Amino acid sequence: MDGGMNMAIKRLFNVCNGSENEAVNHKLAQEEKSKMSTNKLRANRNLVVVFVVTLALMAGGTSLARGLSAAPADSVALQAVQDSYTDINAPATNFDIGLLSVANSFGAPGDPDVTTKYVFLEFDLGSITFEIKSAILNLATLTCNGLVPVDEVDIAVYGVDNAPANDWSETTITWDTQPSLSTGVYLITLGAGAITADSSQWVTWSDGGGGALSSWLETQRLANDASATLVLAVENSSDPGLADVFFEDSEGSGAAYGCADALGPSTLTLYEDFTTDLLISKERVGTGDVRAGDRITFALTITSTGSTAPVTATVVDAWTPITAVVGIDAPGCDTTNWAAGVITCVQASLSQGTAYLPAPYLVFTSSTTFSGTLINTASITTTGGIVDTNPDNNVADPVAVTVSSEFYNIYLPLVVK
Repeated sequence: MDGGMNMAIKRLFNVCNGSENEAVNHKLAQEEKSKMSTNKLRANRNLVVVFVVTLALMAGGTSLARGLSAAPADSVALQAVQDSYTDINAPATNFDIGLLSVANSFGAPGDPDVTTKYVFLEFDLGSITFEIKSAILNLATLTCNGLVPVDEVDIAVYGVDNAPANDWSETTITWDTQPSLSTGVYLITLGAGAITADSSQWVTWSDGGGGALSSWLETQRLANDASATLVLAVENSSDPGLADVFFEDSEGSGAAYGCADALGPSTLTLYEDFTTDLLISKERVGTGDVRAGDRITFALTITSTGSTAPVTATVVDAWTPITAVVGIDAPGCDTTNWAAGVITCVQASLSQGTAYLPAPYLVFTSSTTFSGTLINTASITTTGGIVDTNPDNNVADPVAVTVSSEFYNIYLPLVVK
């Protein structure tokens, strides 16, 4: 190694050594500066946290919801990628016209007013990466010229495999070319009276209990094409003129056909999380003793929290002694089944994180021959495989009511001698 090279190496070493000293001095200075500001940072830290939380709340809770909300971590809302309807009276006509119509008007054979219409909805499940355990289908009804009452209509949803034989297009589907419902699977029904006549409203089919709708959608998610076709069909009508319902489709509100008050296109919301925490409490409406033969009213509070779709739960209500009650009215129940001394009440679509309080929930008519203490209680359980994370609070405290026998005043004639 020559002298010039040695000199260059020495210069480089000195430069690096000097840089190292400067770096050390700079680090010491920064540490001292940091020490001087530490107390100030500590003093402001709580203020910063409060300020960030306040901003999140002012923004509608969006930032907080990501870290603190009990809303489902895995849920996806899908819009239909295709929607159309078919009409038996126009078997070769395509109805991709800006609205959807489902109908089944019953009448005598040959009656020109008899019609059947099916609504077809296709959803792409390719973006769903979780197991589908719960599903909600929403469609918006339309108020249209000539819309007939629909209060007595049941609307069922069928699932039709969309791959590949039943492949269809919204711009070409007709009654003659539609996928056959004979190969479909019945999934869920919207009961009569759920749709208000001549109104624009959201209509909801809620499968919050791990039922047929979500199970069938999961099979379609795992299929080769990862798509699902849902078909709406009217199941019954008490009168031939009560079975025509119009819905908004993805292309528009049907304004050209005299329809108005559109709320939005159809959506299918899918959920992975399948847990809840149900709480139940019961109280009597009113105070004091009651007379035999009087009516006794109870209110029930159900709270559904957790991170799942709306759930269905079963309330079992019991009373003792059995002979104390001769009549029961349960207006707060969606569905009721009877047995001696027990009422089973199915509460459907309990919203997450909200309290459900039917008022009145239950009304007893006490026996005219009973006197004593009537004890009433209630318990609640989830249905459809939903896991209740805290079953310890699923039984309400008993409510005791004192029932007094009837008193009759006996008047004896006053005899004056």
